[in-house]
Amino acid sequence: MIRNIYIELRKNLYIPIYLISSILVAVVCLLSTGYESFNGTKYTVAEMVLFADRALLQSKEELDRYSIWYYGLSNYGTLLFPLLIGLGFMYMISTERKNGTNRFILIRSNVFRYCISKTLSAVLSSGIILLTGYLLYGIIVFCKFPAPVDFAETYEMSESFAVFTRCLRVFGYGAYLAVIPVSVSVIFNDKYVLMCLPLIIKYILDQLSLKIMMTMSEGGGMKIASIINSLSMERIVTERDGFSITNMVFYIGVIAVLTFIMEIIVKGRDGYGLD
Repeated sequence: MIRNIYIELRKNLYIPIYLISSILVAVVCLLSTGYESFNGTKYTVAEMVLFADRALLQSKEELDRYSIWYYGLSNYGTLLFPLLIGLGFMYMISTERKNGTNRFILIRSNVFRYCISKTLSAVLSSGIILLTGYLLYGIIVFCKFPAPVDFAETYEMSESFAVFTRCLRVFGYGAYLAVIPVSVSVIFNDKYVLMCLPLIIKYILDQLSLKIMMTMSEGGGMKIASIINSLSMERIVTERDGFSITNMVFYIGVIAVLTFIMEIIVKGRDGYGLD
């Protein structure tokens, strides 16, 4: 099983796609808003990296490198993340189905092992790609922006520990987002559909959860609103208690259901139902 997951992981992290996806993640992070002036003018991190004078950055305490690094996952460009992190996985599974490679793989491996290795490798590769892109963004930020005046006092932890925990959260966020491209690739083969649907699904999920939370809050259903909020993907990187039991149980359940659905579809589509 572990060998199968490793093989699928190498496929998903095919070097050209891996590098392109990671660089695009870094670009999306650079396009996030890093500073808003008193008159309401917003400046992206990319604008400050390219045009802001270092002396000006050092004069503003709120523009320390850790804060700017943190802002990288807070813009509307994050709608692109499900596509970018799932690009390798969706491309490989679509190609394998169209050229018949998956039939050859299924002859040598049972259906369940094939499906679980596909889903778990997609989860791992998604986390790795998002983390790599975020680290590339972080390198640019750390080179340009000044360090906090007193990191331990401001963030109540050492900088090295904060960076380490932030990396874990970003990896978890990427793994969580993998649910979207995996869901799409389980059902569809067409490459154009695979490119469009993750963005649409992410947008619908964000808007739907926001609408439900607002409706429940206004109607007094704070408990339901709290549950909906606890399942939000973004909580992993925006709140300290983002890794909740409810969140993790829900995520594991979704991955298990997707694996089961994939197994049913593979058996029906390819005719390999024997272990």
